[in-house]
Amino acid sequence: MTYTILRLPAVKAQTGNSRSTHYLRITQGLFTKPVSLGPRAVG
Repeated sequence: MTYTILRLPAVKAQTGNSRSTHYLRITQGLFTKPVSLGPRAVG
């Protein structure tokens, strides 16, 4: 199984949700927590 890591702008474009709604969904357990991609990037 191949996983695709999406950055926040891509998630916002696909879901139509705002940044705050996206992070609310993370706290609700509906989205996975961000993964560190490097020193200044998460996905």
